[in-house]
Parts: sequence; structure tokens; C-alpha cells
Amino acid sequence: MQDRETDAAKRPRGRDLAPSQAFWAHPYLTIQLLFLLLLCRCRCHSATAAAPSAPPAAATSTRLPPPPRAKMAAPPPDRTAVLAAVERASAAALAGNDGSHSYDHAARVRANALRLAALEGLGPDSAYVIELAALLHDVADWKYAPNGAAAGASAEAAVKALLPPLGIDAATVERVVDVIARVGFKDELPSADGGGGPLPELSIEAKVVQDADRLDAIGAIGIARCFTFGGRFDRPLYDPADLEPLRAPSASDGDGGARTASDGASPAPAPVAAAALTREQYMAQHAGGRPGAAGRATVGHFHDKLLRLPGMMKTAGGRRLAEGRHAFMVQFLQQLAREVDGQV
Repeated sequence: MQDRETDAAKRPRGRDLAPSQAFWAHPYLTIQLLFLLLLCRCRCHSATAAAPSAPPAAATSTRLPPPPRAKMAAPPPDRTAVLAAVERASAAALAGNDGSHSYDHAARVRANALRLAALEGLGPDSAYVIELAALLHDVADWKYAPNGAAAGASAEAAVKALLPPLGIDAATVERVVDVIARVGFKDELPSADGGGGPLPELSIEAKVVQDADRLDAIGAIGIARCFTFGGRFDRPLYDPADLEPLRAPSASDGDGGARTASDGASPAPAPVAAAALTREQYMAQHAGGRPGAAGRATVGHFHDKLLRLPGMMKTAGGRRLAEGRHAFMVQFLQQLAREVDGQV
């Protein structure tokens, strides 16, 4: 009896056990708790199995196609790079010409045109068209073509083949083509049959490039170009009849010297061609680079064209710049006539 009491005293009571030890000291409670947990688990599993499964979101919703992407416009071409490419193309196209119509001529026309564009107050888009047209205006010059009449179509085809691959839009290409088609002097001459009628009004870009080209045909550079062209095609320097208008008394100050602006007098009046030149006559003299007697003597070309150009300028700046060049050209021709006559 004493031993049982001693053993009972030695066994720890529930309140004296640690929490984990106290829990497992009551087996009845432990079994009940485990039973409840198992029951809850079975009920949750049955509810889950009975509930219908939700279809995938993709099966119940209609996916709209993405909105079409706006087509991005191509960036405008770099104008500096375009002009550099056009310079190279122009130089290659004009490489076979003599110095009167070489790339140097195109570069001078470009410089003249940009100056006139600035005087006219034109914007960058017009100046761009003007530069392109100035560089390309002689790429298929009828005077050097075997069939001069077809050169205009050749020039248009050459420009349309060159510019679009450089990224230049169709509207700008057409503006350049229009300018080039309207630059020529021959198109302003009357036709032999009197047909043709008045020409359409030039665009401001065409007026500028035309005046720029004509400025390079007169003055000191015009004289040099005229004799270069005549020499290329074996033209005589002058016909005696071409010198007669240059011997007019009004062209001299009485002592054998030409009147100049520095003398306090107006420059001598320009010699005038005896008869109006028709388009057909002009083209017959120059088409295909007619050599020798088939073409006009070089001084005769001054009468036919160069001395007329100042009065044909279309812009105010072109008319002003032409005055000094024209006066210099007249003085040269008068000096030439005196030297031919042995007066000086």
C-alpha cells in the first residue's frame, strides 16, 4: 500500500506537465479531436467534388483582335545627302560635255539660283526644288543630243529615274521636272508657223532657275562659255556682218573708246538682231552640235541670244544682276570690233 502511494506520488499530475505532455496525457480528448478533423476533411472534399468546374476563361470570353497598327510614315530623306547624290549624278551626266556645259556650269547656276531665291524671299521647300532643278537642268541638253527634239523626254526620264530612289516624293519630283522643262531659251522663241500660242505662267521656282541659267550665259563667264562652245563645234569666231551693229557711232565716245558707266555715261545700247529668230532656225543652228558652217558663228550667237537675255529676265533680282553683266558684254563686243578693224 505504501508502495502504491509512493508510485502515485511520483507520477506527475496533469497540471504539472508541459503543454505537449498534458495533451497526450488525456487519450479520450485526443481521439475526439482527431475524429473532428477527419470529419471536416471529408466534408470539404465532398463539396469540392460536387461543385461544377468553371470552364477556362479563354472558352467563355471572346478575345478581340488587336487594333491595326497605324502605318508609320517613312522619315523624310536627309536633304544634304540627297543633294550630294544629285551632285554626283549631275557630274557624271555632264562629264562628256565641253566646259561651256560642264558640271561647273550647273554648280554656278545653283549658286545664282540660291541667291535669287533669297532675294525673292522663298522658303526652304522652294529652295530645295530650285537646287535640284539647277543641278539637273542640263543632264540631257538637246544641243548635245543626236536628236535634239527628243532630249526633253530624255531629261524627264533621267530625273524620274534618279530622284524617287533617293526618297524624294512624287510631288517634288514633278515640280523639279516642270522647272527643267521650262528653263530653255528656245521655248520662248516664236514658231515658224506661228502656232503654239502663249506659254503657261512659270512657277516661281522655274523663274528663278531660268534667270540663274541666263545669268551664267552673259557677262564675263558668258563670253567664255560662248567661245568655248563655238570652239568645241568648230564654229567661226565671227561673220563680218555680225560686227556691223557694233560699229554704230552711238557705241563710241568719239575717240575710239567705248563708253562705260565709270565715264559717267550709260552703257552703250545693246546691238539688236536684224530679224526675229524662230525656234526652228535656232534649233537648226545648234541641235546635235552642228559643226562648222552648218552652225552660227560665235559672235552671231551674241546677237541671237545673249544680248536679248537681260530683257527676258523674270525676277527683279535677275534683272538687276543682269545689268552689270550685260554692260560688260557690250563693251567686250565693241572692243572686239575695233580690234578687228585695226582701230586699237
